[in-house]
Amino acid sequence: FALGLLVGLRPYGRWSRPFLGTGVLGGFTTFSALSVQVVTTSVVPALAYLFATLIGGVGAAALGLRLAA
Repeated sequence: FALGLLVGLRPYGRWSRPFLGTGVLGGFTTFSALSVQVVTTSVVPALAYLFATLIGGVGAAALGLRLAA
């Protein structure tokens, strides 16, 4: 959600978006936790978790982008 807001608001400065987007917000990503959960659980819960995470993440980013525009 926050990344969608950041992209939609277009902050000033050459390095503000890479710093805030990749540096600050990128630190909150849990891709490694997602990978571990998918590998260590059975097939059906792993697929449900994977799709819920991907759809939820893209949906939240789209919502943030829509609210910022």
